[in-house]
Amino acid sequence: MITTESAQLPSTAMRLVARVFATATASAPGWASESLLASIRMVVLLSAAAWQAVMLVTATVTVGWSGWGLMSGFVLIAVLAIPSLRVPAPGVLAPTLMAATGVWCYVIAPDVDSPLTLAACWQINFATCIAGLLIRDRRIIALVLGYATIAMIVVLTVRPEWNQQFPISIPITQAAIIIAIRLLFPSLLRIGTEADATPDAAEDAVRRAVVAHETSARISEESRVLHDTAINTLGAIANGGAGITDAQRVREQCARDIRLVAALRTDRPMPEPASLADVFRQPGLPARRGGISDEQIEQLNARLPRPVITALLGCVREAVTNATKHSGADSVGIVLMVDAESLILTVSDDGVGFDLDAARSRHRGLASSVIARAADAGITAEIRSAVGEGTRITLSAPLDVEPDVPQIIVDTDIVNFLESARLHAAGLWALGATGIGVLLLVSGGTNEYGALVLMLLVMAASWLAFRSTHLRAHRGFLAALLGVGAITTFFLSAAATDFGSVGVVHWQALAPTAATAMAIALFPSLRVVVAGLSIGIMVVIALALTVADMNSAAAENIVVAGCVSLGLSAVWARFQTLVERVGARSLRSRQETFAANLASDVAATAQAHYLRWMNAGLDGGIALLREIANGTRNPADDETRRLCADEERYLRQLVQISPDLIHLGREMMPTLQFARERGITFSLRLGSTDTSDEAEARLLSRMVLHNLATTPAGGSVLASVFPTQDGLQLTLVGSGLSVPPSPSPWPTDTTVSHGLIEMVTRESDRALADARTGGS
Repeated sequence: MITTESAQLPSTAMRLVARVFATATASAPGWASESLLASIRMVVLLSAAAWQAVMLVTATVTVGWSGWGLMSGFVLIAVLAIPSLRVPAPGVLAPTLMAATGVWCYVIAPDVDSPLTLAACWQINFATCIAGLLIRDRRIIALVLGYATIAMIVVLTVRPEWNQQFPISIPITQAAIIIAIRLLFPSLLRIGTEADATPDAAEDAVRRAVVAHETSARISEESRVLHDTAINTLGAIANGGAGITDAQRVREQCARDIRLVAALRTDRPMPEPASLADVFRQPGLPARRGGISDEQIEQLNARLPRPVITALLGCVREAVTNATKHSGADSVGIVLMVDAESLILTVSDDGVGFDLDAARSRHRGLASSVIARAADAGITAEIRSAVGEGTRITLSAPLDVEPDVPQIIVDTDIVNFLESARLHAAGLWALGATGIGVLLLVSGGTNEYGALVLMLLVMAASWLAFRSTHLRAHRGFLAALLGVGAITTFFLSAAATDFGSVGVVHWQALAPTAATAMAIALFPSLRVVVAGLSIGIMVVIALALTVADMNSAAAENIVVAGCVSLGLSAVWARFQTLVERVGARSLRSRQETFAANLASDVAATAQAHYLRWMNAGLDGGIALLREIANGTRNPADDETRRLCADEERYLRQLVQISPDLIHLGREMMPTLQFARERGITFSLRLGSTDTSDEAEARLLSRMVLHNLATTPAGGSVLASVFPTQDGLQLTLVGSGLSVPPSPSPWPTDTTVSHGLIEMVTRESDRALADARTGGS
């Protein structure tokens, strides 16, 4: 009978085999994954180059200058590795050359226990590590086993006097290393992938929020531009009075308005204001200028964001237009002043004034338009007025304000990623080193005094201590404990080879790096790393000096093994530094890219909304302004003033549509022009609640357009949209109203009575509408 547990064993084994042969890479690398991969590449190539210096010294001491060809190979590897840091080179190149020079060392080494033989073992081991980290697809298995088998055959053929157990252990060791890398490396990549997911989600949320906000802001600004230019100019002409006594000035203002309003009908952004000096050149009453000079104004232009300048000009234009229409004054005073932190702009008149409290209660006039516009741009606005005492508006704009840049990832995200990457990678390294040690012990590694068994127990205990959440809470004690574990491990690995005298090719110099990597992960500061490596150097030197009197070759082996252990520990510390540095650089690059893409998204969305003005009926207003600008119409004529009044009323209804109505506003604006073309008196009230999507907005607009189409010229229709508990309700009031026939997907909750239609849209109705129309 096959138990559940026994059935799971083959499945687990198959998953492990599949993992070894799978491609180990991030599916969609982000800033964290790219940081890990880039740091790994940099550190392994630097390590390959640095290790060649150890090989060069060891070969020189062991065989002298007779091995110049071999030494040239070491130099060539370093020369190829360093440029590869910046210019990508085939990942197979450096490890293949390292393996080849390692086999060459076996051929010319004086004996199996010489320092050159030990160094050659690590040259091949490092070749496998580097290959496993640079080449992350299944080709690496064939490459590693290929040169390991060649090394075994060469040693068996050329050095038959050596213990046959050594050449057989070469492919076993390389297989153990590459399997450990292939099994553990995906876990490290998963840390990066999880870190990438956080900013990905944040980017989506920020993009949606910012695009919606910026689009609403731009639509709002379009409405204000329309209000500040065409509407105010048409209103000033319709009102007559002092504002149109200078016909040439009126024509010039109409020409400027045409350029600005025409821009709203295109897919291009609105033109930016030329200068703060434009505050003195507003249509309406003559301006009495005061304050700073033109030169100072030009300097201020560079210290204020363009949206702030736009808002200031709009506020001043609104104030001057209001004074022209209602104040009864002969002129307005416009004063620009500046202090250390702010620009102060004042617009005043000595006219009739108004009841400010009453205006605020009705949310109308300057108390609403100027203050709201200023607040949107971060400008402080204050209005003072009373009946018979004139009006004074003071605007205060802060200088040298940096524009807001959407932030994707805060510092805590970087810290969390680095912390997680350090600890997780160190734990994986220690686990892999321990597993390799177990495999080499089982395969017959040198084990004098039973030291390897003790060494593996110390390594396992260190790993368990590192994994303990209780000990993690006392990092200083745990790091010190791991430091003692690293020194103990190095001593036991040396004892297993009788301190460099017997079977040094099996010296497990990798073992001490397990505890060292975990200690460095707990305290990654440069000061702690330098102190720890200094202690390690002193231990290696002390042990080598102790053995030197009895066996100089053994002392040299201790130094070589110490270079391996300490070098790998330094490499680990360097890896952590690189991850932090490359991660910060990748993050900055990602944020810059995100900001650029966001700006592009905002521009594209805003441009799409600009096109709605094409259907808003601006042609009539632009044509009228153009006739006045080119002199074919006199702004003082009664007919011209009547036409201007009609255009002003129409356009004011247009700008009353809230900029927050992204869907409903775009779909309903064409109904105004349609009604106007048919000669229908049409009143549209949309409130401030938008539809949830375009399908619902289309549903409402189609009902309105159908009834406008069936209403005879001269008739009137009132349409209002407001929220209810169930959804949005459209109410139509007029004569001869009806519901269009199928196939339009009208909601079931639609009632029709004499002169009245009420329709409530719900989620199911919107889904049906979208399905029927194909989302078009």
